[in-house]
Amino acid sequence: MYKQLQFYTFSFIFFPLSSDFVGIESQPAVGFSNSYTLEQNYRNPFNPITNIKFQIPCLAGWQVNFEFVALKIYNLQGQEVATLVSVQLRSGSYKYEWDAAVLPSGVYFDHFTFEDFTRTIKMLLVR
Repeated sequence: MYKQLQFYTFSFIFFPLSSDFVGIESQPAVGFSNSYTLEQNYRNPFNPITNIKFQIPCLAGWQVNFEFVALKIYNLQGQEVATLVSVQLRSGSYKYEWDAAVLPSGVYFDHFTFEDFTRTIKMLLVR
């Protein structure tokens, strides 16, 4: 029988043994990642609403970081059509809903910029 205590990104497991040995097992906490993650938008192709998910890591293990995040949408000509996020966010998982009801059908790109991470994903708006 053992007790499990969760504190930020570590799980401490104490094993009752005849000696004074204590086992410590590292486990990621729920909702935190150790790397930047950007998922493909869901539904793709979409009409006219889609969801965009991303994660900002907790790099120092237990310390919650504040990172500047920019999430912008561009059309095929490279023109910015929407800015969904342009703020500092703490470590964690985020989901944004984009409503493209006023835009025509076509290919769009969601461009994510975190402090040292950039990624662009193609999306298809179909009417």
